[in-house]
Amino acid sequence: MKASIEQDDQNTSISNHSRRSFLRKTGTTAAVSALGVSQIGTVMGDDDEFCPIRQSHSEETILEGTEEEVKIYTTESRIPGPTAVVVGGTHGIEPAGWRTAHSVQNWAINSGKLIVLPEINPVAIRRETYINENGDLNDHFPPGSRPTTKLARALWQTIEAADPDVFFSLHSSQGILHELEGPPGVGQAIYPTYIDGARADAYNTVQYMNQRFNSHRSIYDFKVGNTLYGIRPRLTHKVAADLKIPGFLVEATRYGTTLETQVQWEKAIVAHLLKQNGMKVDR
Repeated sequence: MKASIEQDDQNTSISNHSRRSFLRKTGTTAAVSALGVSQIGTVMGDDDEFCPIRQSHSEETILEGTEEEVKIYTTESRIPGPTAVVVGGTHGIEPAGWRTAHSVQNWAINSGKLIVLPEINPVAIRRETYINENGDLNDHFPPGSRPTTKLARALWQTIEAADPDVFFSLHSSQGILHELEGPPGVGQAIYPTYIDGARADAYNTVQYMNQRFNSHRSIYDFKVGNTLYGIRPRLTHKVAADLKIPGFLVEATRYGTTLETQVQWEKAIVAHLLKQNGMKVDR
């Protein structure tokens, strides 16, 4: 992601208000080749043993038949729980984001619903570019207003209809946040929304990551980046401002690392943050 990521961090926490009522799903943009398959998955129980849980898996497509069609993968447990939305592929030169999201789409969960959009910017991914024909997709989500492109509107309608309890946007950066070595960048950081508890969850996950992956040089330690207050036309900002839920923009670095390592890091981050928000996974 660009090194110009928001730098307006404040060390304040604004309480999350009462949850919104569940949004009706109109199905006007999604509705497509849905596959429903019920099967047994295994997830981690409270005693750290795997327990069988029946869950369904489905697939949908938005903007089907266009060059911007996007697949949506949903895993739903029979046990009530939180709804999580994970998106990847905002920028076509950040493969760790969509590779991680494709792994997440196959995870088993112990409760709730996991909705994954691995490649939300298919044109940029195919072209291996940062932008598509409308520029940077991540600039088309003004908080409190209608998204400014057809793709952004379809994506936002899908996310809003899911009524998520927690949200993830997965990226990678050419450099490392606050490090002089290497190119400028914002990698090795988790950027939480302002909602109460999100920043604390990010700190817990950073501590976990730096203990688990302590064989790497210290410049690769993860950090908590600035808080996203819903003031910029970016997707995770809009999630913060309009949905008022915990959200996390995750940035691994491409500097001196392999794609495999970046994906390993991001999968661990998503799993740990999901657990803190009430969903255990088998990955």
